[in-house]
Amino acid sequence: MLSKASFAFVLLLTVISCEDKVYEPQLVYGWNKTVIDGEECETCMPAGIKLDQNGTIFVSFPRWKDNVTATLTKFDTNSNTFSSWPSQEENKIGDADKLQSVLGFEIYKDIIYVLDQGKINNQSAKKGSLKVVTYNTNTGERKDTYDLSDYVDASDSFLNDIVIDPIKQYAYIAHSGNTIDPTHQHT
Repeated sequence: MLSKASFAFVLLLTVISCEDKVYEPQLVYGWNKTVIDGEECETCMPAGIKLDQNGTIFVSFPRWKDNVTATLTKFDTNSNTFSSWPSQEENKIGDADKLQSVLGFEIYKDIIYVLDQGKINNQSAKKGSLKVVTYNTNTGERKDTYDLSDYVDASDSFLNDIVIDPIKQYAYIAHSGNTIDPTHQHT
């Protein structure tokens, strides 16, 4: 049986066409446990999923709980596992210059725009960790970093998603302004 986290990923990879033909949803990829860089992660929750122009699948795992080894990953369709992307070093916890907690990201052509919430375990973000980082999807090379620290409150922000407008050359960021309370129970 698939875990809740796996189920969320499976739903997002289900393909349905809205053209003249109707297709039944089908499982494309699935797994029973989340494995990142060879280690099982019981607290990892897949959140953002995108494909680049080559069909590479990128998945974000926000660091809302302990033991999330990588916040941005690449999915290996042969082994059904994840690897830190662009590297383990770029996913280093506690270094504001590195990716701290990614939820939203966007891919346009061969550039991935990564929105870093900066918060780990719902703690205030460190100066410099609220940012947009761009990488080349083919090489993993970091291109630019846009520090958002002067525009959002590190203690009470929730950077949710990013979309790129290539015509106007804007990046739009969804910011709800509220943090997630991990102790809140849904009834």
